[in-house]
Amino acid sequence: MKPSISRSRAVTAAGALSLAVVPATASAQSPQTTAPQATASAAPVSASLHDSHVRYGSRVTVSGRIAQSGTVQPVVLEYRPRGGQWSAVAQDETDKAGRYRLRATVRRNGALRVVLAGRPATAVAAGPTAAAPTTSRELAVRVAAALRTTKVRRDVVAGRAATVSGTVLPAAAGRVVRLQVRRGGTWRTVDRDATSRGGRYALSWRTARIGRMSMRVRVGADRATTATRRTLGRLNVYRRVFVSWYGPGFYGGRTACGQTLGYGTLGVAHKSLPCGTKVTFRLRGRSVTVPVIDRGPYVGGREYDLTGATKRALGFGSTGTVLSTV
Repeated sequence: MKPSISRSRAVTAAGALSLAVVPATASAQSPQTTAPQATASAAPVSASLHDSHVRYGSRVTVSGRIAQSGTVQPVVLEYRPRGGQWSAVAQDETDKAGRYRLRATVRRNGALRVVLAGRPATAVAAGPTAAAPTTSRELAVRVAAALRTTKVRRDVVAGRAATVSGTVLPAAAGRVVRLQVRRGGTWRTVDRDATSRGGRYALSWRTARIGRMSMRVRVGADRATTATRRTLGRLNVYRRVFVSWYGPGFYGGRTACGQTLGYGTLGVAHKSLPCGTKVTFRLRGRSVTVPVIDRGPYVGGREYDLTGATKRALGFGSTGTVLSTV
């Protein structure tokens, strides 16, 4: 018996028709016999980083879930510093629903991932033969350098130096630390120093300009950490002034600036400074900042009259010299 054949038309390179003879048994296969295409499994380890930018020495928290768990499973949090190798930094077990929460301390920029304990680490892959991953996606973490101060001198007489010293962590030689002051809304660098091998720095600034200004230190980014800054509060540059005080006999009356003067009123009288001007006084380690609320004094050689409350806050006597920022 002759085998049956099926004929199909095909065009040769010369353009002529030809017949292709195909055994009937080699025709299109039934859908039931077609091999199914394998697909990559969804990643069974989900992970999220609660804060991707932390301070040096702070702890990071990673939480997530193991898909289709049903049982308690051990999980490991691994960390890799930039340019380094993976290492385990925390380990815990999931609950029966597959949920977990891991915490660890990191000290350099790098990446984190969660791995199913006891299994070779395999990342999420694509393709028909991809194995189910046992590792979460990588989570980038940035670490801000720790900028510590050990000594700050921010109350100085005009012409004397304000000083700041401390350390930067992680400790490394050559990191540039800047001392900055702000007056008029703009930060200005007034001194800089390169850290020693132990991360130490020392900064100073001498100014003859009287007044109060914000002060901070700042260190730039490097490969290990991001830039950071530390606010140091107010820098007070003083001059010496001769002052007196007043109060008894005036309580209950109105000041030249429209305020009722009382026993507990903090303020100062001056001949010409605008009402409300803030002035900081300092005496023997005590300091107080008060507004101008009145006019005076009208006794030769005296620049300010302190209210009774201001006098007591400073531990001041009757008349004498104190330090003033205005």
